[in-house]
Amino acid sequence: MPLLTKAEHKFGRFAIPGLLRIIAGFQLLVFVLAHINPSFLEVLALDPARVMKGEVWRLVSYVFIPRTLSFWIIIQVMFLWFINDGLESAWGSFRLNLYFIGSMLTLTLGCFFLPGVIPTGEFLYYSVFLAFAIIYPEQTIMFMLVIPIKIKYLAYLLGGILVLYFFQDHRMALTITCSLIPFACYALPKAIRTIMFRSQVAERRHRYEQHSLPANEAFHRCTACGKTEADDPHLEFRVTSEGDELCVPCLERQKTAGSKENATETKKTE
Repeated sequence: MPLLTKAEHKFGRFAIPGLLRIIAGFQLLVFVLAHINPSFLEVLALDPARVMKGEVWRLVSYVFIPRTLSFWIIIQVMFLWFINDGLESAWGSFRLNLYFIGSMLTLTLGCFFLPGVIPTGEFLYYSVFLAFAIIYPEQTIMFMLVIPIKIKYLAYLLGGILVLYFFQDHRMALTITCSLIPFACYALPKAIRTIMFRSQVAERRHRYEQHSLPANEAFHRCTACGKTEADDPHLEFRVTSEGDELCVPCLERQKTAGSKENATETKKTE
């Protein structure tokens, strides 16, 4: 993506390193404050009407509301740290910032201009996780701290749940669409390239199989003795400067014979 690369060179210095780690830390803080004062969450929630009245911090603060107010917050925070490190390693801080902030922007605009969009940051983290799953599908984690499972299977499960949500309620459909627009912009071109690559590989394999030799036909044959690799699987073959293919024993015999002829000619000359 040349345009994205140029933007990274120009604005990369403004990127926030460890963005998801920072968000995870704030979620842990909000978890504590919410237990002290449950009404504190209402101050952070995204409410377009209140934003228009000047409470602009809600445009950002809603992403700090944790998905759970139970013990599982610890696992959620650890998982966000894990995802942050993986995506920063693959993309760098600038692209991770751009991806997450882009997801926030599309969801926020949806809340303002599309009636029915649910103002929750939950689906933003689904978007981040799906991007992580595309990059590291074979990564194994301990699900529920006890079950080893590959990331791709969790992604399949989450994808199925999102599809059910999508068709269950039009509000959910709008919210999922707004939250996953950046993911679609990233994943769809990658999926198309993968499909095209696999198609090319399959086509090359088909052409190779069409031009490959029958199972009972030898690939190597010594022009001197007529032996093939079918006669001796350990037999090695070489191609001479004249273009003849010889097995190693015949090649050695020719070299020995050639040396004797040269020695005989030398004696005659003397």
